[in-house]
Amino acid sequence: MLRIAIGAVVGYIALGLLVALLLTITAIAMGPQRVYADASWQPSLAWCVASLAVGLVAAVTAGLLAALTAASRGGAYALCSLVCVFGLSAAVFTSAVPPAAALPRPSEMAFMDYLNSARYSRVPKWVDWANVAMGAAGTLMGARLYVRRRPSSQGAAHA
Repeated sequence: MLRIAIGAVVGYIALGLLVALLLTITAIAMGPQRVYADASWQPSLAWCVASLAVGLVAAVTAGLLAALTAASRGGAYALCSLVCVFGLSAAVFTSAVPPAAALPRPSEMAFMDYLNSARYSRVPKWVDWANVAMGAAGTLMGARLYVRRRPSSQGAAHA
C-alpha cells in the first residue's frame, strides 16, 4: 500500500515537471503568433489542441512511472485518482481567477516577455475539462504499458 502511495506521488511530481517542460518547449516552438489568436491574448485553437496533446504524453509517461515505482498498476490508478481530484478542482476554480490586466499584445515580444505572457490569458473552459479527461486517460494508458516481471523457472533452477 505504501509503494502505491509513493508511486502516485512520484508520478504526480513527474507529471507536473513534464507538463511544465513540454508546454514551454511547445510554446517556444509555436511562437506567440501561433499561441495567441490574432493580436489578442486569447489562446489559439492550435495552442489548445497542442496543450492537450502535451498533457496526454506527460500523463502516459507519469502513469508508467507511477506503476514502475509502485511495482504494480495500482500506482498509476492512484495517480489517476489524484489527477481527477486535483484536475476537477482546478477546472471548477480557475474561472474564479481572472487573467491579469494587460495592455494590447505587441506584434514583437522579447523572449522573456513571451515566456511570462501566460498570466494575461486563460484557455477556454472546455480545455480545462478536457485536460482532466486527457490526464485520466493518459495515466490509465501508462498503467496498461506496465508489464509485471515474473521470475522465470529457469532462474530458480540455476540458483
